[in-house]
Amino acid sequence: MKKRLLVGLLIVALACTVLAGCGNNNASQQRKSDSVQFEPGKPLGDFETVDIDGNPVNQDILKEADLTFVQVWGTYCGPCQAELPAMAALAKHYPANNIKFVGIILDAARQDGSPKEEQIAEARRLLENAQVSYLQLLPNGTMMGNTQLKAVKALPTTFFVDKEGNVLKNPYIGAKTLEDWKAIIDGVLKDQGLPVPAGELVLPEETQTDPAPAEEGTTPEEAPGETPVQEDNQPEESQ
Repeated sequence: MKKRLLVGLLIVALACTVLAGCGNNNASQQRKSDSVQFEPGKPLGDFETVDIDGNPVNQDILKEADLTFVQVWGTYCGPCQAELPAMAALAKHYPANNIKFVGIILDAARQDGSPKEEQIAEARRLLENAQVSYLQLLPNGTMMGNTQLKAVKALPTTFFVDKEGNVLKNPYIGAKTLEDWKAIIDGVLKDQGLPVPAGELVLPEETQTDPAPAEEGTTPEEAPGETPVQEDNQPEESQ
């Protein structure tokens, strides 16, 4: 009996070895991706892409304000959708020369930068319903692979960049309340010696996020506050 059990275990081990050798390298790529982290204090990196309207954009947008609030989100991400009204309120509360808000719609473009029209249409609907009007970028393989954005593993991922293009602090993963974001932003402004505007934050009236049904495996119930980056949207390092 013990001999048969030992032989069975050896067969299973051999089968696993063969499968690992003959299969694709997704597992090794995932381990490599997991080892990549944001590096605060270092440049985000140079990039060239387009915004949601097709206008060319590069890293020079980071020079337009003392700080830039960057949020990577996706149309399939329930927590991202629920947070959009708060993003609209924050963008209206802070002076544009003080802090610039930028969104990166992860699932709205392919690796070559070509737009995904269905996702762009959905993004426009969500942004309009939440009254979000700040800059929205479409990513490409070079942008996501050759900058610190390659460390993005879950949505939403949010971080701050200074006027010199350096990432400040570690990123914030997952959605937060309006009050939490205000406390975070005010804290970053104070740390940088920048003024903090007075006044209360007010959510846009009659906002309707009306989130589309999340795809299987990305429901907010399974990942409260954040959604894993889907496999077909995983950042890949360009060659």
